[in-house]
Amino acid sequence: MSQLESGGTMNEIQSEKRCGRCCGCGRSGAAIFAALVWLIQPAFLCLAVPKFIQRFQDLGVALPTLTRTVVDASRWLTGSVPGHSVTGIVFALPVFVSIGVTAAALAATRNATARRASCLFTATGAILLGMQVAAVLVPALRL
Repeated sequence: MSQLESGGTMNEIQSEKRCGRCCGCGRSGAAIFAALVWLIQPAFLCLAVPKFIQRFQDLGVALPTLTRTVVDASRWLTGSVPGHSVTGIVFALPVFVSIGVTAAALAATRNATARRASCLFTATGAILLGMQVAAVLVPALRL
């Protein structure tokens, strides 16, 4: 018997609705976040990093290894590496989208193991994105 049938208080009824057992509302936010984490990464690498690359080149400073790695990944994705005929985004975007959609689908299930896998995908994406942002912003702030 649910709280609604037993005449529970309004707060008890609302907490039952938000718990995720009846409408899945508790999982939709996780699914959206999982997809966004993986979809923001190629956008960051293709749109934001090239602006920082120009700033770094103008100043002529030596960059840390992690920053150079992010810059190289951005150049590969945007196709600004000499000698490459196909941009990396052609290969990388389907991978990022697939991981994001998979993580979102796993987050939306009722299976606890699938939700844990979604959390792992999402955490990995968030850590990678955080490292990419830090690798570009920290040297930029020091200049």
